Amino acid sequence: FVYAKGNIPILLTAHMDTVHKEPVKDFYEYVDENGNHIISSPQGIGGDDRCGIYMILEIIKEFKPDIMHFQTDFTIGQFSQILARQLDIPTVYTYHTSYEDYTYYATKGFLDRVAKKTVRAYSKNLAVKVSEFITPSKKTKDFMRSTGSDIYINVIPTGIDFSLFDEEKIDKEKMANFKKEHNISES
Repeated sequence: FVYAKGNIPILLTAHMDTVHKEPVKDFYEYVDENGNHIISSPQGIGGDDRCGIYMILEIIKEFKPDIMHFQTDFTIGQFSQILARQLDIPTVYTYHTSYEDYTYYATKGFLDRVAKKTVRAYSKNLAVKVSEFITPSKKTKDFMRSTGSDIYINVIPTGIDFSLFDEEKIDKEKMANFKKEHNISES
């Protein structure tokens, strides 16, 4: 458990690698000498384990955050949106990936235009459901505009200074030596 007073952000996260053949049925709650609740299950703890989700839910209900920020779309993102609606908490969403750029990997070209259209509709719909919408780049903001979304989009760069990688800043001789030393082809 993480408890904080004041303006301290709290990160609650879950991993998705615990898979069970049967649904998790048994939970044990133990309260230690400091009053901390420890919840466990003999079948393991993971993001898909109801015990982990239950703990996150209880922490959020008790903590009563001012806002909820999420940056994943599926399991945890949807869970965040549902919980924020139930608790009447504004949501902040960071849209990192233009999924439209990756539909081919799922469709292998079969009905790819339908997949792209679906992704565009999903992205536009997601934007209107949140209180604040953030993208890390103008490119991602432009993608959202191309979906027809007219919401306010706050662009907050990732913090990486890409100018360091400008062509004119590359020491060609140093790069050639590095490639030679590490057996990297010139192509």
